[in-house]
Amino acid sequence: VDTAGTGAMAIDLFNRNRYDLISLDYQLPGTINGMDVYEHIRTTDQEVPILFVSGNLEFIESIQGLKQNDAALDHIPKPCQNAEYIKAVNALLNR
Repeated sequence: VDTAGTGAMAIDLFNRNRYDLISLDYQLPGTINGMDVYEHIRTTDQEVPILFVSGNLEFIESIQGLKQNDAALDHIPKPCQNAEYIKAVNALLNR
């Protein structure tokens, strides 16, 4: 498990490592947001599951279209219970 404090750090970690699953928030410190990280990941890896955990209303409205075109993408809203998070992670890993 790696954690990134900013979107730039997340992109750097992704570029240097392989992951079974990536969990992102839409709002991240710095100038690169979670959607920027998602788009960067998808330029090189269409398969790694990505779970957004975000309560941003603008993002929640836009994620539905993305989910229709990306079977390896899901979203759960904040705040969430640990069991809900685990269920979403398992669903993505077992797709």
